[in-house]
Amino acid sequence: MMNYRSLLVHLDTTAPCASRIEVAIGLALEHGAHLLGVAACGWPAAPAAVAGDLLGFGPLVPVGDGHRAEVERVCEAFADRARQRALGSFTVRIEEAAGAQYLVQMARCHDLVIVGQPVRTAGDPLVPRDLAVQLLMGAGRPLLVVPWAGRFEAALRTVALAWSGSRESARALADALPVLARAGRVHLLGFERSRPDGDLMQAQLNDAQHWLALHNIGAQVHREVVDIDFGEALLSRVTDLGADLIVMGGYGHTRAAELMLGGMTKTVLSGMTAPVLMSH
Repeated sequence: MMNYRSLLVHLDTTAPCASRIEVAIGLALEHGAHLLGVAACGWPAAPAAVAGDLLGFGPLVPVGDGHRAEVERVCEAFADRARQRALGSFTVRIEEAAGAQYLVQMARCHDLVIVGQPVRTAGDPLVPRDLAVQLLMGAGRPLLVVPWAGRFEAALRTVALAWSGSRESARALADALPVLARAGRVHLLGFERSRPDGDLMQAQLNDAQHWLALHNIGAQVHREVVDIDFGEALLSRVTDLGADLIVMGGYGHTRAAELMLGGMTKTVLSGMTAPVLMSH
């Protein structure tokens, strides 16, 4: 069975970090992976032009050395929890300048990167609030985004997979194979505005289903015509299906220092209630 071998989890001083740590350790245990926890303790290293991104966040606020004690406590809690759960291979690192671009570089040498959901409310002042977006667009690695609210299991057994036939969704499908191989149920979802005369969407879904079957992964196909935002439709179906993981392509493009997200990606990142495995 395929495994992730190297995981990176971003650590910060917010309350939801504890849930993120649990998910990361659980995945590392399940896959026999090494887990690296990384926290920032220094001035955010993000250009002013991206400090207020498309999600509406304000400028970054520089923080002094007094934040180090909090960061160290989080790292100690991470290490203590890893030892309690008998995780055999892990390291934790505090970086003085672990801004978004630094983490993008680090992420490129890991199979999966685990981060928190972007939120509009105040969080760790050292963490760029568009960190997940910058990692998605720049790292070239899959991202597991853990929601701000709630607690989640690492055993991701019911998966909702959004399929459009695009490059991004193909990348997400391949990147999620180690998780999909362990899932009890995989729902392959295709959304469209109207049912055309041709069957392009059905053909794409059939091809994806067949490809998964070649990897010994059974998937149930759902082809749906919707008149609402595709992201809203996906989130609704996730609730209906009782899915504990969403897999989807992350859509958008970079233009100089500006980050532009596609509508579906933005909707899901804003309203997610289950972890999202996303690739660009």
